[in-house]
Amino acid sequence: MTTVGRLAALVGVVALSVAAARPAAAQANPPARNRPLIAMIDRFLSRPFDEDLRVGLLDSAEARADVLIDIKASVTPFLCYGDTAALIRGLDALLLTAYVSGDMREQLVRGRSGDQPEAGLRGVLTVYGVIRSRVLDYRVPEVDAWSEASAANRLAALADSLKRQSGDCVRKPARFSPTAGLHPVSP
Repeated sequence: MTTVGRLAALVGVVALSVAAARPAAAQANPPARNRPLIAMIDRFLSRPFDEDLRVGLLDSAEARADVLIDIKASVTPFLCYGDTAALIRGLDALLLTAYVSGDMREQLVRGRSGDQPEAGLRGVLTVYGVIRSRVLDYRVPEVDAWSEASAANRLAALADSLKRQSGDCVRKPARFSPTAGLHPVSP
């Protein structure tokens, strides 16, 4: 089973023992031992289509004992759709990695473990913007709502609310027809 498969299988209420985009803690001086992984996360958040980098981050997240990430359907709703096209599933996997990376980054910067869902959402929003610049018709309605909440300075309250929601993934209909296809834009 691939790393993404293992993480996707954990989309119940699961705490991963592991170590965001850039909220307030980003200005802190992170512990020196965390700086290489923080730099790797920053590279991924700006260039999420690098598969080796994506897999390396997920492997790092699983291996870290100094990070805790609570992955549940409320913060990974893109995994709950019935889409079967490989391209869509791949883009959804990028968003999963973005959530893990954002959450992990915040903990590494702070130098202490503890789930950081707002940072995870910020990671998703960052990567979603990069994806949408290259695949214009790729949409995740929940992430669009998160973007609106962020623009209204309500992302922290939203993250707290999502953290308290059930971890069950209720299967939703596919967003895209497997035969319709998306229209990627050249980078």
